[in-house]
Amino acid sequence: MEQSLNTEVNSESDFRARFRNFLLTIIALMLGFGQWNDSKDLAVSIYEAIISNFTHNVEYKTLSQIDVGITKDYLEMLVGKPKVIKSSTLSPEHSFEYIFNDKYLLTAIYKGQRLEGFSVMATVDDFSPEIPFTANQLNSATLFAISSSSPDSIAADTVNLSYFMETSNLGYSGMFLNRAIGQINYDNSVSYAERLYDLQQSIILGTDDEVASLSEELRHLVKPNFYALAAVDGEIINESLLTKYEYQRFY
Repeated sequence: MEQSLNTEVNSESDFRARFRNFLLTIIALMLGFGQWNDSKDLAVSIYEAIISNFTHNVEYKTLSQIDVGITKDYLEMLVGKPKVIKSSTLSPEHSFEYIFNDKYLLTAIYKGQRLEGFSVMATVDDFSPEIPFTANQLNSATLFAISSSSPDSIAADTVNLSYFMETSNLGYSGMFLNRAIGQINYDNSVSYAERLYDLQQSIILGTDDEVASLSEELRHLVKPNFYALAAVDGEIINESLLTKYEYQRFY
């Protein structure tokens, strides 16, 4: 069994080495034609597209370059132009733009040409970018494991879509930005659906103690597939979520 495993590993390594050499040969030939910049850009695009089929490293690197305060032009250079644009009803000076990727949904919150906030929702289970200002990644640990401290606020829904989200201000070390983390589900298929419904009812009709108890229980169950970082408050982050109908229509 051990010999068979080693053989498989060696075969995979040989394949990767041959594939890399083949790719470098193709790139070298391409650089021999046309203008240098055009050929170089095309080669980089082809290389990143191929690598993206095997790993998530290209996407992780791209997301790591996004930060609150960058310009709209710079973000579009990184991730392309949005497919959908919405205006905020809570704050008309803000707008939401949605960039759809095969592995994630990126939401940009703009005030004019300035990025006031952004969120990332993983759309495949093994896509695990780093959550800002933590040592954790999406789809890897529960909310409680990521931060045992109680959040500043929580939000939940089971009607339009299923989600549980907590928001905290990061203080001085986080430039006083708000970070939201949680799990968003557009197919309403979550194992903790009953507890989520109970929480939503408690928020509307229950006591603070009931809300706190149910929230803490969910914090031990929920592994986030979503994070947001923003200079706007949690209500606007929540508003920026696509509805179930919008998601199914555009994604």
